[in-house]
Amino acid sequence: MGRKLYREGVIGHDSYTFATARIAAEQRARKRNPRIDTSIDRIAAELAHGLGLSAACAHRILDEEMELESSLLRANPAMFECVRNRRRAGCRIIFVSDSYLPAKFIEQQLQVRGFFRDGDGLFVSSDWGGMNKKSGALYKLVLETEQLKRGHISHVGNHPISDVTQARPNGIKPRHFPEGNLNRYERCLEQHGSQTGGLSSVLAGSSRLARLQYAYPSPHLRCIRDVTAGVAGPLLASYVLWLLHRTNRQGLQRLYFLAREGKVLLRLAERLAPKLGVQCELRYLHVSRQSLNIAALGDDPTETLDLVLTNVETNTVRTILGRLNLDPDDVTGELARAGFLETDLDVVPSLDVWRSLRRALLQGELRCRLGEAYRARRAVICQYLEQEGYFDNLPVGTVDTTGAGSQLWALDQLRSAQGVKVSEHFLMYRKAPTERTAERSIEADVQAWLEDEPRELGWGPPPGRAVLAEIFTAADHGTVLTYHRASDSRVEPVLAPGFVGELEEWGLDALHETLMAFADALYLDSEYVDVQADTRKAVIDVMNHFWEAPSRREAVVWGAFPFEGASGQERTAKPLASPLSLGDLLPSRLKPPTLGRPWFNWRQASERISAAPVRAVLPVKLLANRCVAALRCRLQNFAGK
Repeated sequence: MGRKLYREGVIGHDSYTFATARIAAEQRARKRNPRIDTSIDRIAAELAHGLGLSAACAHRILDEEMELESSLLRANPAMFECVRNRRRAGCRIIFVSDSYLPAKFIEQQLQVRGFFRDGDGLFVSSDWGGMNKKSGALYKLVLETEQLKRGHISHVGNHPISDVTQARPNGIKPRHFPEGNLNRYERCLEQHGSQTGGLSSVLAGSSRLARLQYAYPSPHLRCIRDVTAGVAGPLLASYVLWLLHRTNRQGLQRLYFLAREGKVLLRLAERLAPKLGVQCELRYLHVSRQSLNIAALGDDPTETLDLVLTNVETNTVRTILGRLNLDPDDVTGELARAGFLETDLDVVPSLDVWRSLRRALLQGELRCRLGEAYRARRAVICQYLEQEGYFDNLPVGTVDTTGAGSQLWALDQLRSAQGVKVSEHFLMYRKAPTERTAERSIEADVQAWLEDEPRELGWGPPPGRAVLAEIFTAADHGTVLTYHRASDSRVEPVLAPGFVGELEEWGLDALHETLMAFADALYLDSEYVDVQADTRKAVIDVMNHFWEAPSRREAVVWGAFPFEGASGQERTAKPLASPLSLGDLLPSRLKPPTLGRPWFNWRQASERISAAPVRAVLPVKLLANRCVAALRCRLQNFAGK
């Protein structure tokens, strides 16, 4: 509100100063008589005194506040159902509120949203000399005015004291309904409200609305809903808002969202772009490292092979060859001559074995086969990209979530070969090159939102690094393996089976529904909210709340997420977190199990869902680990000297 009033010249203070003064004015008004409620007139008087305004100006400001309040208020779906069910049961409805707002205003808001009907009752503390529920006085007033007997009223409310504790002594049967209150993620977002020009506050409000919209029957689905609304929604919506602002600023006419994570981001962008007035064309591109990177290999693969094969640390030799469009059965002889046996193909190679494989691929017959594979894939991928308009001579952008940027580099190579200016590239989190690609860095010019490790810029690796972004953007189709030409000459992607069935069984629909509800609820009126504010610190804080300190239910539900451990057609989905056993804490085990994924381990969730004896021993184990690490460090320093 302060933003609008300052722009209109009503106040001479910035929005932060005004907001602080408005809050302080209400606190002083309440402090005058703590046993009764205050009113908007008392707050106006205190605000005028605090800011040196005329009484008329202060009332003008508070009229503006009620107008804003009206535009922001949303019906609570669960309460709407509650009221409707009580009416059907023949109950008389009375609304009772501790509020400084006038009863006339509250009645109007209830009517507009379908709650209040002729004949209903309404008791607001500000219209009854400050008598309130907190003291119990307002309940007594309702009983006397309505001539009701004790025990004839049931009361639904959100406050444990005002609506429950104080209702009982007055013979009123209370039902506590706390779901409308901010949860721990929303409170965290709200704490950043003043630093984000109100944007993190509306993220908190959107989270609350999204989770209230879906009353899922099972605790499992409700847990998916709550974490999606409180953590995934703010993370992904903030990233998409940043993308759309960058798109506008850089004059991009088309934005391509890369499969698979881009599918959810695209759906969010389609909902948020109209709210910001962004008219950039939004499209989806079926590509993957496996299907795309081989096309950028070039006639001399010596310099580019490492870039083509990024993020293969957990892939077997067989899937690595698949990434290069090579069928292991077709190159059995060449592999054997290079020293690779049939049993080696389904093993994740060590760094030394990887280097041996790399040398073999860059010489002799395998090099020739690699060239044939590259040319075949390049022809079909170029036809697909041309078909999707990616080679149009327009300023375009490409969007992905995390990675080192190898797909973006490959797209640059193909676009440059067509004589078209390279795309602008956007990532949520850009990872540093691994040991296997360190010899040559990926040269794509990438704008990273949360963290850019190669440039050492940003907020640091996000909690869980790439994992949360990947699970929150889980798509309803498998990765892109290759392409084929359909009967109508169009090029169509060939998708891996993926884990759609497992994801649907886990609750993927609930995740997607909640995300879309979050985007639909997001309030982006730039007159009141700084829609370009930086929310990254707020987003990282809620991610930390979830990742570092999950509740037991969150650890169970989200730990069961079927996480895909490798690209291609390998069926390697495993749960995000599994319980630890006492065997995992033996001295020989320096770290908790990594479930076959050395690059990922959600230790906090594994601990949370482990048996009580394991949780009891775990602090001792962690202390021992720290002592061993410190001793090793000292011994190494001593040896060095």
